[in-house]
Amino acid sequence: MAEKAHQEANSLDLLPAVRDAVARHRLINRGERVLVAVSGGPDSVALCHLLLRLAGEMDMQLHVFHMDHGLREGSAADAHFVQRLADEWGVPLTLVRENVGAGRRRGESTQQAARRLRYAALRRTAAQIGAARIALGH
Repeated sequence: MAEKAHQEANSLDLLPAVRDAVARHRLINRGERVLVAVSGGPDSVALCHLLLRLAGEMDMQLHVFHMDHGLREGSAADAHFVQRLADEWGVPLTLVRENVGAGRRRGESTQQAARRLRYAALRRTAAQIGAARIALGH
């Protein structure tokens, strides 16, 4: 029974599908540096893990990015989780804290402001570290 469960788990491995999509759509070129936005949620953590598994065969360098928007209690814990994850996986990390309320424009929702500020910080960080690509899990 345990062997069958192990075989089923292996057949659910997303790596072949991700590898195929990356190649078919030319999402990442061999040797590129990729900035991976990681919120700490399952989508972005899975994306980072899959790209980490591809990194060796694609000669890809990963760099994790996390923004603490400070919009809810527990956001510091998310940042700490992403820090520990990056440390454990041996991936460099840029942590950014942004005051979304102060950066909000007239007529802009909190979510719109958070997204705009996050994307601007991602572009700045990518330029600073020489990342050719930015990967988002959402």
